[in-house]
Formats: sequence, C-alpha cells, structure tokens
Amino acid sequence: RPEEDVVTNPPQIPEDSIDAYDPFVGLTTVLHQEVAILDDLVFRLVKTELLIEAREARFLGLAIDEIDDRAAELGEVELARAMAAQDAAMAVGLADDAPLSELVAHAEPALRGVLGDLQNRLRTLNEEIETITENGALTLRTRIDEARAAVAETQAMDVDGDYAAAISQSLARNLRG
Repeated sequence: RPEEDVVTNPPQIPEDSIDAYDPFVGLTTVLHQEVAILDDLVFRLVKTELLIEAREARFLGLAIDEIDDRAAELGEVELARAMAAQDAAMAVGLADDAPLSELVAHAEPALRGVLGDLQNRLRTLNEEIETITENGALTLRTRIDEARAAVAETQAMDVDGDYAAAISQSLARNLRG
C-alpha cells in the first residue's frame, strides 16, 4: 500500500540542509519511531495473547518483560514527540499543546501527506492495541477462572493422596494444553 511506504521509510534530510532545521521534519522522524515501536508492541501483545490461549505459562514472564521494555521505549519516544510537536507548533505560531491534526494542517505541503499518514497509522495502532489488551485480559481472566475451578474441584474430592496427585497431574497437563 502506498501510505505504508511513507510510514515505513522515513524521509531523509539532505546533508546540505542540516543547518536549516525544520521542526516538522523532526516531528516526522519521531512519529516514524513511534509507529515502529507501536508496530512491535502489537506483535508482542499478539504473541503474548497466543501464549495465554495455548496455556504456555512458562513463557509469559519473558513475553511480559518484552512488552514492558517496549512500553518504556514508547514512553521515551512520546516525550521526544511532545518536544518535537512543541517545536513545530512554535514554528508556525500555534499553542504549545496544539493537537497533531492542527500541526498536520500547518505543515508544508510536502510533509502534510506524510504527517497525515503517520497520524492515521498511530490512530490505527492505538485502536489495535486497545482491542488486543481488552481481548487478552478477557482470555487471561477466563484461564484463571478455569484453573481456580479445577483446583477447587480437586480440593473438594474426598480421596486418598495417590488419586489426588494423579488428578493434580492431569489438571496440570490440561492447563498446559
């Protein structure tokens, strides 16, 4: 798709124009970084959701650590984005906290399309992350409830130790998939 070419391949600043810093080019660069991190975060969330559905609890800690690492990176990029957006807003006489849509409208025509595409991609990724996290939380709650019910059922049985151990092992195998 043409808009993904712009999103995945940020524009390069020509060497002879480095002295003439354009805050909108800086904003575009930071937005590209944010899109890349959000794309990777979506991948890691989907992977974690699949681990939960597959009942592969042994890998959940690693998956959650990866998500936490990307979330920390995202926080850093969001700070850079706020600073770049403030620079761009000041360059065109807008308020420091002007929304991205307003900045897009005031960008040079050459960057307006790129910034608009990035804005749309960010919106889509944020919606996707929201959906994944809501579905993942529901799946995780369901698995926890299933495990609790199975444990409660096992504890309620009046049986000797060997039989209870066999049931516990069977339960563990079933929860792993």
